[in-house]
Amino acid sequence: MKPSEKINRTWELRRRLVEIMLDDGSVEASAAVCLELSPRPQVIIRCEFPSTDAPATNEIQTKQQVDISLAPGVQIQAAVGNRWTLGGGKISNVLILNSEPVTVLEHSTSLTRCKFALLNFPHVMGQQDVIRYPERGNTSHWLSYPRFKLLARPWLIDVIAEGSTGGMHYGLTRTGGSAITHVGSITRVDGRDFFVADLQPLLTGLHLFLSFVRGSYCGLTLLSGQDSNRRRIWEQWGTYKAEPWRGVLKTWANPLKSHLLSSIFAGFWRSFNNPNLNDTIAKVMHWYLRSNESSEPEVSVVLTQAALERLAFSTVGPKSNRTEGGWIADALQAKGIDPDIPTGCRELCQIRTRYSWSHGPHALVDIRNDLVHANTRRGTLSSATLLEAQSLGLHYVELMLLKVFGYTGEYANRVKNPGWDSSPFENVPWA
Repeated sequence: MKPSEKINRTWELRRRLVEIMLDDGSVEASAAVCLELSPRPQVIIRCEFPSTDAPATNEIQTKQQVDISLAPGVQIQAAVGNRWTLGGGKISNVLILNSEPVTVLEHSTSLTRCKFALLNFPHVMGQQDVIRYPERGNTSHWLSYPRFKLLARPWLIDVIAEGSTGGMHYGLTRTGGSAITHVGSITRVDGRDFFVADLQPLLTGLHLFLSFVRGSYCGLTLLSGQDSNRRRIWEQWGTYKAEPWRGVLKTWANPLKSHLLSSIFAGFWRSFNNPNLNDTIAKVMHWYLRSNESSEPEVSVVLTQAALERLAFSTVGPKSNRTEGGWIADALQAKGIDPDIPTGCRELCQIRTRYSWSHGPHALVDIRNDLVHANTRRGTLSSATLLEAQSLGLHYVELMLLKVFGYTGEYANRVKNPGWDSSPFENVPWA
């Protein structure tokens, strides 16, 4: 399949009979369950009824949502979409899952392997990439499939690209939307079975971590579990939160060293499982992702300050008598991060004396307060100044999270002095 054919594709998950609950009884319908990637990833249930069931379809259309029975003990809720009259005396109703993902199959709570697909993940390469030869015996024609593994005991997560991610990204940049760019599997390092109850928090954390790598939400989808005989015994419909592709976003990760992701994932997983850090990490990473996705620097500055204050509290405790800027600066220094305004932020450096900014957090707090309070003191700041403030705030959040996760490798410094011969990649300050 060509890369262009994978963009905004509709994937048919199942064809089956479903039972829709009515006020008085129920009605059965033949249904096609599909994962649609455009305009946003969601599961659609297209039900077909004979014309004799017109009263039932009329009742369905009067409801905002309905309960659907898939099997004894398995019920899901769906919002009611449009109804059409088809040829051949049939009526079609469209139902949309209320929440995703939803478990629709669970023959056993014990799995050997979980399989998943990944939406809108960037092109990352490293030491674990796979070379394949599409023509048997012809070694002059080969394809490279980016691959990386995440190890955080007892879990081993293996992720490989679905063909040419570069081709899919090119098409997505032109058309917008989503595509399945990678597929993956989850097993235990020791090969033992694991419980669905243990898998669910891992999927939540994995979704957040991979989104952190991308710098925007990328969804897990097509989730299923297998037993030792490779039989499907567990399945979920739907997609974890995903943002459409809008080009390659700036992020901390080096796309040419995907093998480094395993070391940071182990630290992320330890922190994510720490009850004292879990809520902070979840909130901060959400604010970071929304800030990085935003094309409006004013929004980003407000979100990054919220993230920095939350990280400051978990690092040096309550603000006490310190100013917000001083409080954040103390937290940065405690993590081994220089709070001064980097020389790469030329606009901020030019006006720091005018506004008496003592360091970067002071500038960010001052700009944020000017944006949200009515008594503006600074006047209208230039778009270049706001864009630099956005980059500086994201830079601080990235470094603080990387420090929390115990990462000691390379990262992309988004506020480094630009230059035709300079690389943004360098070791983290505490390495």
